[in-house]
Amino acid sequence: MNMASNPFQQLDVYLKISRKNKKLKDCYRLLYHKELWNKAYTNLYPNTNIDEKIIENIIERLRHGTYRFFPIRQTSQINFQDRLMFEVLNMMLQKIYEPIFSEHSHCSIKNRNYHTALLDIKDNWRGITWCIHGEIGGNWSPIHFQILLNLLGQKIEDRRFLLLIHDALKCGVLNGWKINETQTSNFSKLLLNIYLHEFDSFIGYHLNVKHVRFANIFVIGIVGTKESARKIQFLISEFLMDKLHLSEEKTLITHIEKEIPFLGYEFTLNKQWNQSIMIKIPAKSIQTFASKNGYGNLQNFTVEPRRKLTNLSDTEILLTYNKELEIIANYYKLADNFHILNKLFYLAERSFLKTIAFKRRSTSKKVAMRMRRYQQGRLCLVQHKQGNQIVHTFLKLKDLKK
Repeated sequence: MNMASNPFQQLDVYLKISRKNKKLKDCYRLLYHKELWNKAYTNLYPNTNIDEKIIENIIERLRHGTYRFFPIRQTSQINFQDRLMFEVLNMMLQKIYEPIFSEHSHCSIKNRNYHTALLDIKDNWRGITWCIHGEIGGNWSPIHFQILLNLLGQKIEDRRFLLLIHDALKCGVLNGWKINETQTSNFSKLLLNIYLHEFDSFIGYHLNVKHVRFANIFVIGIVGTKESARKIQFLISEFLMDKLHLSEEKTLITHIEKEIPFLGYEFTLNKQWNQSIMIKIPAKSIQTFASKNGYGNLQNFTVEPRRKLTNLSDTEILLTYNKELEIIANYYKLADNFHILNKLFYLAERSFLKTIAFKRRSTSKKVAMRMRRYQQGRLCLVQHKQGNQIVHTFLKLKDLKK
């Protein structure tokens, strides 16, 4: 393979070769291209000027084979240069593995996420009777690293490139992996997906079932009896242990007429609408969200002020609430019972008023009357900035398009 002068063209070549199920060679030398590093830098730090010296230093060490990863601790930040390296490796491996990942895997794949995973179930699981659901777990050890390197070696024939990934594994790139952990790099998620692609392949080739996986969380849909579900669970457990040296964790078998938890949602059979699948927001999830964010108790509607926010400006406090509410509404936008978030939004609004009242040494009623003078009775704050008047309105669920 001739090294293209444009590294992004070369990445497209990787994708085409991978589609043909051929091995890739000469991957390591692509790491010498500064343009690739500039792109990685921009991906991670879009509002920061690129430090050319750091990139040149990394490339020089790669040329001499002296680049080493810093050990990753669960309590520490990932080294800046290693984070850049992870992003570049992620860009390369994405192109190689994008064509072969299962359509039922929804993590670390372009245009797929937890929403597409849920839609897969909602759109395609009519007729399912039993579900096996749980997590794939296990502590990463040298035997797992060797299995992963063997899997990578099936697609990549480049010793230096594989040794670089091996070094990252030894330094803990997969340790303490968590789906929503901000310190978990895209590279870590992709490596996990490559490893668990074997799980998807086993189910696809050997078991006549539906399945969806997001990272290490899976759900399998079966048309049949509970006994047949138990047999399939045994086969899955046996495969994970024998082939991947992993185990099932928190695995349950649940009938489709009961609520089945998955990715913070729950799904069940909609008996009233043509036996389709209904996905819902669990009541406990929004109760936990309200408590965690300090709004109060959603069950008995006890409202609390957030004293920790009172050192912020009124506008900053309002924007804090709005951001939190927008995040949870976006997360649950697929839910058939989306409307139940109205109660959470109302509790948040009362908490906001109590917080401002506590800060001003006033009452919620007085604060509300003052804020409702604009925007047809909506709670809002007016900010004057450089001669312009900016109105910030407290968010309502109806403001967000589902």
